[in-house]
Amino acid sequence: LLYYSEEYEGAVKYFSKFVRNVKRIKVNQGLIISSYNTLALIFQKQELIDSALFYYEKGLAEAFLQKHRLWEGLLKGNIGTIRHKQKRYEEALTLLDKDVEISLEYKEFGNALQSLTQIIQIHLDQ
Repeated sequence: LLYYSEEYEGAVKYFSKFVRNVKRIKVNQGLIISSYNTLALIFQKQELIDSALFYYEKGLAEAFLQKHRLWEGLLKGNIGTIRHKQKRYEEALTLLDKDVEISLEYKEFGNALQSLTQIIQIHLDQ
């Protein structure tokens, strides 16, 4: 709720506390990955790109550990978005292609369309 209402300071405080203490409590592993992703999105919106990448990578590591393929795709797509903005086109294309592949596999058509749109934009930008 704090994220969607753009109360980023409160959201960072809440999600940071959650991910620091997650080993002490039993929670759905997808919730941990989602929390890393939300922290990354907040930092990305604030243009704190290094922090955003840090949390996307933590989420990606957790997704690999938990064999959560859908989150792997979503996080790679989010990292691909940053790489696109950084004009690191080849890296962005690789990440976004993987996001499209996994999103289609899980019938996440909206997400696949977003990444396909970015892929088209990258080709136009080059």
